[in-house]
Amino acid sequence: MQPFAPLNALQGNTIGASPLALPQVGAGAALNRLSPMQSVPGANASDPMFQMLMMQDQMLTSMIGMLLQLMLAQPVGGGGGAAANSGGGATNSGGSSMISDAGRGSSSSSNSSSADSGPAGPGAQGALDKARSMLGLNENSNSSEINKVTQKSGINSATTPWCAAFAINILKDAGILDTTGLKNPNYCPEIVRWAKEKGIWMERGSTPKPGDAILFDWGADGTSDHIGIVEKVEGGKITTIEGNSSDSVKRNTYEIGSSKIMGFVKTKG
Repeated sequence: MQPFAPLNALQGNTIGASPLALPQVGAGAALNRLSPMQSVPGANASDPMFQMLMMQDQMLTSMIGMLLQLMLAQPVGGGGGAAANSGGGATNSGGSSMISDAGRGSSSSSNSSSADSGPAGPGAQGALDKARSMLGLNENSNSSEINKVTQKSGINSATTPWCAAFAINILKDAGILDTTGLKNPNYCPEIVRWAKEKGIWMERGSTPKPGDAILFDWGADGTSDHIGIVEKVEGGKITTIEGNSSDSVKRNTYEIGSSKIMGFVKTKG
C-alpha cells in the first residue's frame, strides 16, 4: 500500500501519483472536522476517502488532547524575589537635614534573613553582634525590625533620619555608653557637643577602638551629619556599621585620616 500524502479537505489530495478529486462540500465543512460525514451530502461510511477523513479527525482530536494536557501541566508563574540593597555611600541622619553621601567611602552590605530582635548583649562585642545582625535591613522594607532599636529614642525609621538612634541605642543597650545629660540622642551635632563636654570626644586622626561611635562631617562645615559604630581598625582603615546608610544598615570603610570623619565618641571598655 502506498503511504498517504497530507490531506487538504478543500483542495483535494493525491495518493501516489493519482489525483483524487473530493466531492463538493458546503461552506464551513472544513471547520466541522469532528463530524465530516455530516458535512458531505450522500456520504458513505465505506468510502475510503471518508475513512481517511475519520482517521485524520481522530489524529487531530488526539493531538488536541495531548496539547491541552501539556498546557494544564505547566506551572503557574510566581516566586518571590529578594530585596536588593542599593549601593553608594551614607545618608545623613544628623537631624537638621538629609545629605546624600553617594560615592563617599567604600561600602558593602549583606541581607540579613532575620535580625536579632532582642536588645544588644553586654560590652562592645554585644553591641557589634547586634549591629551585625541588622546588616542589610532597609527602611523601606524592614522598618518594623529597625524600629525595635530606633523607637527607643522615639524615631520611626520609615519617616525620620535614624542613624543616630540606631548607633546610640545599641551602644546604650550594651552598657558601654552612658547617655546621661545627652539632651537629644537623635541629633549628631548635639552628640558631639555632649561628648566634648563629658570629655569622651576624640578628634579626627585619633585611633578608635571597636564599639566607639564615629561621627562624620560630609560638608566640611564643622557640623556633624552622620554617625556609625566602629567595627574594626586595621591596616590604616576604619570599618564601620552604620544605620541609614543609603536607607539601610551597611558596612562601610574609610581611611583613618579621611576628611569625611569629624571624630569619635569613646565608649567604655
